[in-house]
Amino acid sequence: MGRKNPSPKRSTFGVPALVGQVSGVSRALRVGKKQLPKANEFAQSVGCGTPFRSDGMFEGTRSEKKKYMQELNRRRADQGEPRLVNLDGGHGDET
Repeated sequence: MGRKNPSPKRSTFGVPALVGQVSGVSRALRVGKKQLPKANEFAQSVGCGTPFRSDGMFEGTRSEKKKYMQELNRRRADQGEPRLVNLDGGHGDET
């Protein structure tokens, strides 16, 4: 009797490699309308561009969100403030 192959062939390409980086909107990182210029200025200094939209929502890739949160928490720790948590983070996201 023949045996069935228990593991089907899988693609060697990851999904992001095929479709590019997916941009998402984070409600947890939103800011007020009066805070937009300062928030975009900080994000640009970190290297995330200007991710805050006119309604205050953060729009960026997962790597940009992670980079933004890491730098924000690093600076908050230096000032003795508690760290922030991105509640939109997925499994394995350290933020």
